[in-house]
Amino acid sequence: MTQARNGAVVANPAVPLGPEPLLDVDDVSCVLGGVRALSEVTMHIAPGELVGIIGPNGAGKTTLFNVVTGFVPATSGEVRWGGAPLRGGRAHRVARSGLVRTFQNVGGFTGLTVAENLELATRGRDGAAVRRVEDLLHLADVRDTLVEDCSLATRKLVGIAMALVRTPRLLLLDEPLAGLDDTDRDRVTSLIEQVHDSGVTVCMVEHDIGRTLRLADRIVVLDAGRLVATGTPADLARDDVLARNYLSS
Repeated sequence: MTQARNGAVVANPAVPLGPEPLLDVDDVSCVLGGVRALSEVTMHIAPGELVGIIGPNGAGKTTLFNVVTGFVPATSGEVRWGGAPLRGGRAHRVARSGLVRTFQNVGGFTGLTVAENLELATRGRDGAAVRRVEDLLHLADVRDTLVEDCSLATRKLVGIAMALVRTPRLLLLDEPLAGLDDTDRDRVTSLIEQVHDSGVTVCMVEHDIGRTLRLADRIVVLDAGRLVATGTPADLARDDVLARNYLSS
């Protein structure tokens, strides 16, 4: 482990990233209402990775997703998607380019069935994608159920499914396990793993440290808007300070 120029701990910095990154976040800062929500954050995600972003409340995790997907502008720095700068990109255009996210609130619109929500996400243009995602996330049995009548775990999966039917190159999951009991967390975790195994690059913000460490190829730690560390779960666990402050549940 060494210190990067912004003070973050970087595991094995001499090891190349491998494939050209899908997403590059370079020295990104974001000021919201006079508060510095992000400060010179640098992060890269390569094709095929599953990256976990962890940190305490107020660390800037969701703000980072908001900046990357065009919901909030960066104050400084640059975000590149597929090598091209994302400058002033509207959220819906970013999503159409293959950079798709979920939100902390549960997925789906009330008054619509599971299938109708998925069809809405494709604008009725891709029934094959709807059926494929229903099968992948085991939603076929509830496709005709109103989302408000589904369990919380199923509604979380509906939110993920609505993102997947858009055929993302990179799927950003914002706290997919929040509010679930242990049984449902195991269920959703297993299905996230299946999504990743199906070929989708995944980056997830999550407070469930144990499950994130088990899922992720690489961990990014944020605190108070700053990048604290990045590396594999095993690399970060070798640092006693990081393990004590950020990797314990």
